[in-house]
Amino acid sequence: MSAAGFHAGEVRIDGQLSEPFWKVTPRMPFAGLADGSPSRFDGYSQMIWDDEYLYAGFWGADPEVVASMAADSPSCGISGPTS
Repeated sequence: MSAAGFHAGEVRIDGQLSEPFWKVTPRMPFAGLADGSPSRFDGYSQMIWDDEYLYAGFWGADPEVVASMAADSPSCGISGPTS
Protein backbone atom coordinates (compact mmCIF):
# COMPACT_ATOMS: atom_id res chain seq x y z
CA MET A 1 0.00 0.00 0.00
CA SER A 2 1.21 3.49 -0.81
CA ALA A 3 0.28 6.81 0.66
CA ALA A 4 0.14 10.41 -0.45
CA GLY A 5 2.88 12.59 0.99
CA PHE A 6 2.38 16.02 2.52
CA HIS A 7 4.16 18.96 0.87
CA ALA A 8 4.13 22.46 2.37
CA GLY A 9 5.84 24.33 -0.50
CA GLU A 10 4.83 25.42 -3.98
CA VAL A 11 3.64 22.83 -6.49
CA ARG A 12 4.09 23.73 -10.16
CA ILE A 13 1.38 22.30 -12.39
CA ASP A 14 3.43 21.94 -15.56
CA GLY A 15 3.22 18.24 -16.39
CA GLN A 16 6.92 17.68 -15.69
CA LEU A 17 6.98 16.19 -12.14
CA SER A 18 10.47 17.67 -11.85
CA GLU A 19 10.32 19.14 -8.34
CA PRO A 20 12.55 17.28 -5.84
CA PHE A 21 9.62 16.05 -3.71
CA TRP A 22 8.34 13.86 -6.59
CA LYS A 23 11.60 11.86 -6.36
CA VAL A 24 10.80 10.80 -2.78
CA THR A 25 7.00 10.50 -3.00
CA PRO A 26 5.78 6.86 -2.97
CA ARG A 27 4.99 5.43 -6.40
CA MET A 28 1.87 3.34 -7.00
CA PRO A 29 2.52 1.02 -9.97
CA PHE A 30 -0.16 0.51 -12.59
CA ALA A 31 -1.80 -2.92 -12.75
CA GLY A 32 -4.52 -4.68 -14.71
CA LEU A 33 -8.03 -3.41 -13.85
CA ALA A 34 -9.70 -6.83 -13.89
CA ASP A 35 -7.10 -9.00 -12.16
CA GLY A 36 -4.31 -6.80 -10.77
CA SER A 37 -1.74 -8.34 -13.11
CA PRO A 38 1.41 -6.32 -13.83
CA SER A 39 1.03 -3.82 -16.65
CA ARG A 40 2.76 -4.50 -19.95
CA PHE A 41 4.65 -1.20 -19.79
CA ASP A 42 6.20 0.61 -16.85
CA GLY A 43 3.87 3.18 -15.31
CA TYR A 44 2.90 4.63 -11.96
CA SER A 45 1.00 7.37 -10.20
CA GLN A 46 2.03 9.54 -7.27
CA MET A 47 0.03 11.80 -4.98
CA ILE A 48 0.90 14.64 -2.64
CA TRP A 49 -1.30 17.00 -0.69
CA ASP A 50 -1.02 20.37 0.98
CA ASP A 51 -3.37 22.43 3.13
CA GLU A 52 -5.67 23.10 0.16
CA TYR A 53 -5.31 20.49 -2.60
CA LEU A 54 -4.55 16.89 -3.48
CA TYR A 55 -2.18 16.60 -6.46
CA ALA A 56 -1.81 13.51 -8.63
CA GLY A 57 0.99 12.82 -11.07
CA PHE A 58 1.04 10.02 -13.63
CA TRP A 59 3.89 8.56 -15.66
CA GLY A 60 3.64 5.88 -18.31
CA ALA A 61 6.15 4.34 -20.70
CA ASP A 62 3.51 3.08 -23.13
CA PRO A 63 4.23 4.78 -26.47
CA GLU A 64 0.61 4.45 -27.63
CA VAL A 65 -1.96 4.90 -24.85
CA VAL A 66 -5.27 3.47 -26.07
CA ALA A 67 -8.21 1.93 -24.22
CA SER A 68 -11.33 0.10 -25.28
CA MET A 69 -14.15 -1.74 -23.59
CA ALA A 70 -16.06 -4.57 -25.20
CA ALA A 71 -19.70 -5.31 -24.39
CA ASP A 72 -18.64 -8.38 -22.35
CA SER A 73 -15.82 -6.64 -20.43
CA PRO A 74 -16.05 -6.57 -16.62
CA SER A 75 -17.79 -3.42 -15.45
CA CYS A 76 -15.54 -0.65 -14.16
CA GLY A 77 -18.41 1.56 -13.09
CA ILE A 78 -18.70 3.03 -16.58
CA SER A 79 -22.14 3.08 -18.14
CA GLY A 80 -23.32 4.07 -21.55
CA PRO A 81 -23.60 2.67 -25.05
CA THR A 82 -21.51 -0.41 -25.79
CA SER A 83 -21.34 -0.05 -29.56
